[in-house]
Amino acid sequence: MSETPESNPGTLVVSSPKALAIANRQLRIAGQALARIGRERYIEFFATHPQASKAFIAEVSHNYPLTESMITCYSGLWDWNSLSWNRRLSWTVAFIDRYSERWKWGALSQNQALPWSESLLSRFAASWDWRSISRNEALPWSDALLERFITRWDWGFLSSNEALPWTDALIDRYADRWVWSSLSGNTALPWSDALFDRYAGSWNWSNISLNEALPWSEGLIDRYADSWNWYVLSLNKGLPWNESLLDRYINRWHWGRLSFNSALPWTDALIDRYANLWNWSYLSGNSALPWSEAFLERYAERLDWCRIEDNVAVPWTQALIDRYVDSLCWGFLSFKGNLPWSEALIDHNCDSWEWEYLSANEAIPWTEALIDRYADRWDWEQLSSNSALPWSEALVKTYVDRWSWEYGPVTTFLLQWPEASIRAVMDLMLQKLGRGSNPRRAFCAADVVDHPKDEQHHENLAQSAGLDPALMEAGIYLAGFHIETGARAFAAYCKAMIDDLGDDIKPHLKQLYAAVRFDPRTTEDMQKCMDSMASVEDADVENLLSRTSDMDDPTTVLREMERLCSEFAQAEATAAASVPARPDGITRRDALRPFMDKLEDLLRQEDDPPATMRWLETCFYDEGLVGEMRTDDPMAFAIDLMENLLEKDPDSYIVPLQDPRTFENAEELVLAMLKGTWDH
Repeated sequence: MSETPESNPGTLVVSSPKALAIANRQLRIAGQALARIGRERYIEFFATHPQASKAFIAEVSHNYPLTESMITCYSGLWDWNSLSWNRRLSWTVAFIDRYSERWKWGALSQNQALPWSESLLSRFAASWDWRSISRNEALPWSDALLERFITRWDWGFLSSNEALPWTDALIDRYADRWVWSSLSGNTALPWSDALFDRYAGSWNWSNISLNEALPWSEGLIDRYADSWNWYVLSLNKGLPWNESLLDRYINRWHWGRLSFNSALPWTDALIDRYANLWNWSYLSGNSALPWSEAFLERYAERLDWCRIEDNVAVPWTQALIDRYVDSLCWGFLSFKGNLPWSEALIDHNCDSWEWEYLSANEAIPWTEALIDRYADRWDWEQLSSNSALPWSEALVKTYVDRWSWEYGPVTTFLLQWPEASIRAVMDLMLQKLGRGSNPRRAFCAADVVDHPKDEQHHENLAQSAGLDPALMEAGIYLAGFHIETGARAFAAYCKAMIDDLGDDIKPHLKQLYAAVRFDPRTTEDMQKCMDSMASVEDADVENLLSRTSDMDDPTTVLREMERLCSEFAQAEATAAASVPARPDGITRRDALRPFMDKLEDLLRQEDDPPATMRWLETCFYDEGLVGEMRTDDPMAFAIDLMENLLEKDPDSYIVPLQDPRTFENAEELVLAMLKGTWDH
C-alpha cells in the first residue's frame, strides 16, 4: 500500500510547476548550506594539523586568487616564494611596489601574469632576475625593448625565447650578441634556405639537427650532409620521411634513434625491410607502429615486453594480459599501460601489480570505494601526488594520517573554497600563534548538530521565510557565522550570504537576518552592531549590493581615510585659531574623537570590517606603534586605537596636523599620525 502525505507527514508534495521550482531552489540552498557547514568543521583541521597547515599555505599562496586585503592581513603567514609565482593575483605596479621587500624576484621575474611593460621593467630594474626575465614570453617584446635594456639581458635565454618578434633584420642586428647554440634550437625563427645559408658557419649542428621548424628537404639534407649530427637528425620528426630517404643515407642514420621516431611511415613492409637494422627494444616503445594482436604474435620473440607495457598504443585486453602473463613487466604495466582500466581488472590481477606504480597511475577510474578497498596496499606518497583521484574534503579527512602533504593534489580542492573560509583558517592559525582572540565562536559548525532546537520556533520562522523547516537551522547557522565574523551591517551580510549560496538565497535574506538577531546565541555586542529591523525591512537588497561593491580593498579605505584626515586637519586648524596653543587648550582626546567617529562610520561601510581592521592593526603592530586592538567591532577598534594614541602623550595640547598634501600617499599619512608627528 502506498503512503499518502497524511500517513507520512515528511513526504514532500509537489503539486505544480511553481511548487517544483520552489522545491528545487530549496534543495540547492540546502546542499550549498550543508557543504558550507561541512567546510567549517574542516577549517580547524587545516589550521591545527602541522603538515596540513603547511600544505594549505603552499597551495593557497601559489594558486588561490587572493585579494590584496588578504595578503596584507596575513603577510607573516604566506609562502612568499609561492605567492610570487601566483598567476591569479590582481597584479598592479602599486601592489608589486608595496611588497617589494618580500617578493622572491627570481620567481616574480618568470610570472607571466604581471602587467609587463617597459616602465615596470625600469621601475624595478635593480630587483629583477634578468636571466629569468629574458626567457619570459609574456613581456611586450619589441625592437625598442631589446635596445632599452641591451646590457641587462641574458642573451642565451633571449636566443631561445620564441616570443621575440623574430625577423631576419633582428637576427642581423644582434648577430654578435646571440648565443648561436640556443638560437639553433629556436623554432620561432623565420627559417628559410637563405637565412640558414647566411649563418651556416654559426649554427650549432647538434641543436639545429633536432629543430623541426627548418624548411626540410632532401636538397637541404644533402647540401650539409657532412655537417649534420646524424644521431640527433634521426630523431627529428620534421624531415620528409620516406623509404627513399632512408635508403639514401642508410649508413649514416642511427637506427636506434630511428626506431623510436614516430614520424616515419610505419607499415609492416617497412618494418620487415629493415628488420635487422632496427633496435627492437626502442621499436617496442614506439606508439606509431601498427599495433595489433597479430602484430604482437608475429614479433613476440623480438619485442622488449617491458617497453611494450609502456606503450600506450598496444590494444590491451584481459585475454592479452593472460596470454603473455609470463613475459610482462608488471612495474611498467602498473604505471603507464594502456589497459582497459576497471575495478574488475585491478581485482583480477591484484597479486601481480606493482602497487607503488599503480598508485601513481592517472588512468585508473578512481573512486573512494576503490581507495578504501586497497587502503593497505597503496603507496600513499605516490597516491598523494596523483591528480586523478576524486579529491574532496571528505577524502582528505578520511585518510588524514596517510597523505604526504608536500604534494599539491591533496589540497587542490581548496581552490574552490570561498574567501571567507580561507580567512577562517588563517585567523585560526594566527590564534594558534598567540596573535588573535579566543577562537570559540557562538555560531560554530557543531551547533548545527548540537545546539538545542526549539522546533516550533524554527517552524514558525521557516514558514515566514518560505523555507522548509528542516533547512531553517542551517540557514540560521550560516547567517550567524557571517554576522559574527564581521558582516553585521545588513549590506555586508547580504553580500557574504550571496557569495556563499548564490542568488537563490536573496528572497530569504531578511528573515534569516532577523532570526539571527533574536537567536539566543547572538550576543548583546553583536546586536548593537546589527542594523535595526526597521531599516532591514525597508532595505532594497539589489541597491545595497551595488553600494558595497567599491569597498572591497583596504587601499580604498586608506584613500577615504586620507580624505577624512584632511577634513579633520581643516577642522582642527579652525579650532586652533580660536583657542591659543597653550597647555590648557584642546587635548589630544578631544582632537582625536571626531576622527575616530568618522573611522568607525567608515569601517561599518566595509564588506568585511574585521579584515580591514586586522590589516590596519598589522600595519600598526609591525611599526611597533600600538598594542593589540580588538578587531571584532568598529567601535571597539576605534576606542582601542584612541587609547593607544593617548598613551603616547595624553596631556599634550594640539595644533593642526601637518598638511596631508605633503604626504606622498595615505599610508605615510596614517603612520605619521600614529607616530605622533603632531606639532606641539
